[in-house]
Amino acid sequence: MCMRILVTGGAGFIGTNFSLLAVKTGLKVLALDNLSRKGVEKNLEILKKDRRIGFKKIDIRNPLPTSLGKFDAILHLASSCSTAISLKNPSKDFLDNALGTVNVLEFARKNGKIPVIYASTCKVYTTELNTWPIKEEKMRYSFINKAGVAENGPVEAYGKYLRAPYGCSKYTGDIYCQEYHSTYHLPVVINRMSAVFGKYQRGSSESGFIYWFIKAKKYNLKITVFGNGKQARDALWGDDLAQLFLIQLKNINKHNGQIYNLGGGFKNSISILELIEYLDKKGGKPLSVTFEPERQADLKVYVTDIRKISKSSNWRPKTSIFNGIDRLWKEKDL
Repeated sequence: MCMRILVTGGAGFIGTNFSLLAVKTGLKVLALDNLSRKGVEKNLEILKKDRRIGFKKIDIRNPLPTSLGKFDAILHLASSCSTAISLKNPSKDFLDNALGTVNVLEFARKNGKIPVIYASTCKVYTTELNTWPIKEEKMRYSFINKAGVAENGPVEAYGKYLRAPYGCSKYTGDIYCQEYHSTYHLPVVINRMSAVFGKYQRGSSESGFIYWFIKAKKYNLKITVFGNGKQARDALWGDDLAQLFLIQLKNINKHNGQIYNLGGGFKNSISILELIEYLDKKGGKPLSVTFEPERQADLKVYVTDIRKISKSSNWRPKTSIFNGIDRLWKEKDL
């Protein structure tokens, strides 16, 4: 029997990557999206070209209607995903991420306990990470501990550490997923993701920094760097993430109740200064960069310890960060 998957945020870049991949493997997909994010209308055009992918314009800040039908699993990707925007409008961020997640969980609970795979974020971990042993190098900050951040990383703020409203709202959804699993025995998988980038991202100055910097370089746009640019993140190619979601969906019993940190790992980490240097080597006019003071709740370095997910799923990222950057550089429509 063919699995039918409900994908919230289905016209977003991860949703588009997943939906296109899923139907190739024989799954059926219904994508939901409120189409509020700039650029997703282009992704919707791509999705509509494949008749195996259904689409409904729905805002998950409202309860999901039972008329959507029956599903074998839900991939919950819908989210406001910008720290900068959350600082300007925390109420909207809460509605998008916290309330939206509860509405998805309620739909799953009331319609046969549908398994939910939740796209959380590394921003659930607080700035206590900045107190870890960190070395400052010429172009980046690095953890002295080469393993990176595991699933037992610091999530308590203790009244002195920060995660920004975005991290707070996503962690609220994270906790609700855990509670629905424990209280209602709802099958859930929680994935705390580092920087994800790839095709169909439509990144902007407020989120998706790798995609945005590539776009700025190609079209001579100005960029702003907050802090000294040595902040480092590990990056995961969107299609590699979509492959992992398929693994989790098809082995839901194995992953039920688990929390995973997902990212590219140390081999796929990069600082802002290193990214600028790499892009400027592609020739043409150098990136126009303005430096501003460091933003609230920023982490000097975040690199994912991917040992748990690699062991449980026999999965590792296939696409190196520089290969991904080069592939995006060649894209005609950014």
